[in-house]
Amino acid sequence: MPARTAHRPGPDWQPKVVVDGRLATGQNPASAAPLAERVVELLAERRA
Repeated sequence: MPARTAHRPGPDWQPKVVVDGRLATGQNPASAAPLAERVVELLAERRA
């Protein structure tokens, strides 16, 4: 069965972070800081 995905881009050059389970990704360089913050949160959740 093929995976179902949907591409939902954010505004050009604005931060956009998407998390799905253990996968976290950012749309562009503006997403680097918010993505790093979210990764830290995900790692903290795993330690708890």
